[in-house]
Amino acid sequence: MKPNEYIVFPSNTAAIHGKGAAKDAVKFGASRKVAQGFSGQTYAIPTRKFINGGNGNYKIETLSLFDIEWNVVKFLNATTSHPQFTFLVTPIGCGLAGYLPSEIAPMFKFAIDKEHIHLPASFWKILIP
Repeated sequence: MKPNEYIVFPSNTAAIHGKGAAKDAVKFGASRKVAQGFSGQTYAIPTRKFINGGNGNYKIETLSLFDIEWNVVKFLNATTSHPQFTFLVTPIGCGLAGYLPSEIAPMFKFAIDKEHIHLPASFWKILIP
């Protein structure tokens, strides 16, 4: 990756980046202390919620579309402060969280005209049919 490129990946609220795109993001500096925001050459967007049941028991639930959209808005706001960076967005919410591109892609509609935000092909198919 180039020094100004950032991988945008789905995370959980406990920043346990152990599966899917989140696990891959660790290679680019994703911190297991950052559930949302910048870390290394990454930006985490929470799509799943960590629930501690005590005694070492826990479960992870998918966040609602409303909550994911709120986290996407935070990401889009952060990109306006960093036009010098190129953001390479993975299919947020479409892996372990279980949503379809048709449910997530519209959340990124304000990124369509941003040259420094690169969306996955599955999102473009929805946004620009």
